[in-house]
Amino acid sequence: MDGQNWIKYQFDSDGVAVKFPDTPKVENISVEHLQIEMVRLRRENVEYGISVFRGKSILHAQSGPASLIKKGAKLISSNDIYVMDYLGDEYHLSYEGRNVTQRFIHLDDSLVSQIVFFGEGDISKKSAQLFLGSLEVL
Repeated sequence: MDGQNWIKYQFDSDGVAVKFPDTPKVENISVEHLQIEMVRLRRENVEYGISVFRGKSILHAQSGPASLIKKGAKLISSNDIYVMDYLGDEYHLSYEGRNVTQRFIHLDDSLVSQIVFFGEGDISKKSAQLFLGSLEVL
């Protein structure tokens, strides 16, 4: 498994691209003054997701795994990351017996939230790493 046959999904207006192991489901929603494009896929025991939040209020938005923690996830660790030249935060959590990695990257006028849920096992871990590592800002 090297991700070469994975499908690249590119957000039109933000120059954000990521690869999925199969065709993802795309959903566009509006919440208050935010436009949210959510792209998700569940394959075997791995769930992949990426959302781009757009809107004036997003420039000052706090990011973090608060909504997942409210549902019972336990925070294991957090650290700063860079995706291209953009600073972000990465959180490692445990939720319902599964590992979770969630990232938040602030772009110029949007926020990218990338999340992957995966179980134990080398294939699941590698698949999660390939998804997280495929994120690009073009």
